[in-house]
Parts: sequence; C-alpha cells; structure tokens
Amino acid sequence: PFSGQERLPFARSASNPSSSKVVDRGSSSKRHGWSFILDIRAAPKVLLFAWKCCRGALPTISNLRRRVLKFDSVCVLCDQQEDDIMHVLAECSFARLTWASSLVPSRVTADNSLSVDAWMRRAHETLS
Repeated sequence: PFSGQERLPFARSASNPSSSKVVDRGSSSKRHGWSFILDIRAAPKVLLFAWKCCRGALPTISNLRRRVLKFDSVCVLCDQQEDDIMHVLAECSFARLTWASSLVPSRVTADNSLSVDAWMRRAHETLS
C-alpha cells in the first residue's frame, strides 16, 4: 500500500510517537547495506539493535573515543583488541564463547574481511 515506501516498526515519528515512520525503500540497487533488516520479522528492539550495529551507532569504547571521551579503547573483557562493533559481536573471545554455547550454527563467526552489515546479512541468511 505504500508504493516504494516501508513503515519501520522500530522507528517512531517525532510528531506522533504512536505511529511508525514511513521510509522510502527505493529500488533494490539504491538500498543501503543495512536494508535487509527491513525484511526481518523480529521484535522492534532487535531490529533497532541490528540497525545500530550496521550504522556503527553502538556505544562501543572506540565509538565513544571518536566522539569525545578519552580513555583506553581496548576491550575490557578480553584486554586484547580495540572494542569496536565487530569485536563486540564476533571477534572477542567472550563473544565467541557466547556464540559457541548458543544454538546458532558455527558459520556465524567473525570474518575480518566483512563489514558489520555484510556479517549481519550473512548471519541472517545462515539462520533463515
């Protein structure tokens, strides 16, 4: 019914918090790398988390350092690598242990050659 537009269930309009924002999806060739999130059937907070991951909007230590805060950017859990989104989601030894103890297939692992949105897309395809 929206002809090229999509209602995002996790994005609220500022003028009417009870309504969803309408977003122009455009043609598939013009869609953002994170647009596959629009096709996922999940709770709004899961969709928002996935979108924030793909947009680099999580408050990881490296993101906070880039903005203003001055402190060590090494992961506080493993004390091995910079605490960025890919590290938090897949590269950290604690993240790998979490994935290994879950029911998620082992194909959903870190791949340093992938961007966050490409990694999430691959994880989504693996789990679908």
